[in-house]
Amino acid sequence: MRRLLSFSSLRFKAMVTISALIVLTTSVLGGFLFNNLRNEMKLELLKWGESTARQIAHSSEYGVLTENSSELTNVLQAITLHDEFLYAVVQDSTGRILSQYDRLNAEELVRWIATRDFDQNISKDTTTVSYRTVPELNKEMVEFSFPVRTTTFDMALEDLGATTIDDKAYASTSDRIGLVRLGVSLDGVRDKIFSAARITALIIFLVTIAVIALTAVLVNVIIKPIDNLVNAAEIIATGDMSHFVAEGSVDEINRLARAFNAMVRSLRDSRDEIEVYNRTLELKIAERTRELEQAQSQLVQSEKLSAIGQLAAGVAHELNNPMGGILGYAQFALEKISKSEPGTISQRDLDSQKKYLTDIEQQARRCRAIIKNLLKFSRSSDKKEWENFDINVTLNETVSLIQHQLDLGNITLVKDMADSLPKLHGNPSQMQQVFTNLLLNAQHAMSDGGEMRLSTRLAPRLGEFSGCVEVTVEDTGVGIDESHVHRIFEPFFTTKDKGKGTGLGLSISYGIVKEHGGDIAVHSVVGKGTKFTVILPLETTASGASEETGTQASRRAESRLQ
Repeated sequence: MRRLLSFSSLRFKAMVTISALIVLTTSVLGGFLFNNLRNEMKLELLKWGESTARQIAHSSEYGVLTENSSELTNVLQAITLHDEFLYAVVQDSTGRILSQYDRLNAEELVRWIATRDFDQNISKDTTTVSYRTVPELNKEMVEFSFPVRTTTFDMALEDLGATTIDDKAYASTSDRIGLVRLGVSLDGVRDKIFSAARITALIIFLVTIAVIALTAVLVNVIIKPIDNLVNAAEIIATGDMSHFVAEGSVDEINRLARAFNAMVRSLRDSRDEIEVYNRTLELKIAERTRELEQAQSQLVQSEKLSAIGQLAAGVAHELNNPMGGILGYAQFALEKISKSEPGTISQRDLDSQKKYLTDIEQQARRCRAIIKNLLKFSRSSDKKEWENFDINVTLNETVSLIQHQLDLGNITLVKDMADSLPKLHGNPSQMQQVFTNLLLNAQHAMSDGGEMRLSTRLAPRLGEFSGCVEVTVEDTGVGIDESHVHRIFEPFFTTKDKGKGTGLGLSISYGIVKEHGGDIAVHSVVGKGTKFTVILPLETTASGASEETGTQASRRAESRLQ
């Protein structure tokens, strides 16, 4: 019922449209029938009135010639059987009334009407029809006037006794000797017209109601299956694929229902296949994710080993110096002890032995620190090993591994470390790999020597910005072409000569920094040098949170680099 009354429903629109068309059609048809019936009745009245006037005029010929009122009265009495006649008047050629019939009971009014237009009416050879209104009697009528004629034949004396006369055999003359006037009321005709109109309207109304009712049934027969389809579609939209539409007789609607049910079955089968595929896909994605994580871990480790290969010569030299000292001091101590006899060691020799042992201890500690940093750098790590660390300590440990290479490359390292930096949360080994890559890249960019600047600074909390630590590695090397700056973090992209780089160092470094919720900003001028700024947020989780903080800090760093 709610759908039937809804102005936007198809059933309502169809009913209104078809009903309006039916009403319009029946109204036009009814108007045409009524107008045609009215015209037919008026025409019938005119024909009947003219015929009656002619008959009375023909019958009144003798009475008018003889001026016999009784004869004329008998003729006029023939019309008293008809209620439509209001009056009848027979006049002679002068207009004098020879006889009259009056149903109006207004003799003077009838006489006045009979004297109007007498000369015009008697001069015509046809029936004169005049519509008149009598306000005194509240009557509307139509008057029929027809002249009374008499015919005279020119006959020979011997033919006067003939019983029949051949009109064509003798010449004749026709004279107008009087006038017959008949007044017919229009009330009866109007009542008949109104009665016919009421009957026609009633018939049209009943037919219209019947057709509209039949249309409603037909529309409901057509629309109901569509409603069922709509309801089924709404149910299916909720995810219930078990609902089907009932199929009926063989027609277009039933074909639509069968197609709809076939679509539902197809959708259900497709959904089941998709669900199975999704479950399989989830397992495949999880498997591929583990494989990618393993590959990434291996890639990071291989990049570390590559960096260790580049650091090997420097680390060997760093270890060679203290090991040479240890060997020398050990040989000196051994020589002294072997030449001295028991109980004859002087205080001077004892002090020398202490000095040798102290130097040996210092050089051994130095070797242990170098090896420890190298082992720490080379070992694999994952997110579970995140901890709080001091960025300055991590940078100093990184510098200790590459210092010898910087010296060999005639590169001066200038450090500008901010004091009392807050500790960061992350993986110090991974961060050491990032800075190692940046420092080695800066070294390679200065093949003829130069100055490298390593600095740290704190960007404090400001508004929604939670604060960060910025680490800057700046060199005076060849720089990076502007067209390559946006690609330097792409895997396997490198600006180095063939065989001198894999193109993975910066890509892995960028991934590590992003994993720590940070970012890397780059500014370079060809021929003047390059400046890398690593932004590490103060609020970082192992899942890589604070990405928004890193992006904000990156924008701040880029604005300073410009």
